[in-house]
Amino acid sequence: MIVDRRYGWGEAEVAWAIAVWAENLFSACRLSQTLSEREPIDAKMGVSKNGWEQVG
Repeated sequence: MIVDRRYGWGEAEVAWAIAVWAENLFSACRLSQTLSEREPIDAKMGVSKNGWEQVG
């Protein structure tokens, strides 16, 4: 993995940043899919009926 040392980012930090970005992207896609499907969402728990946690 190519790492930019000028900013003090090691491989662990880069891997973490990519993981967070990917998780946020997945959550956004999942949320938009859920909204388009009009799944019932439990407002108190913030979890849809299929068990995926909704972000936001």
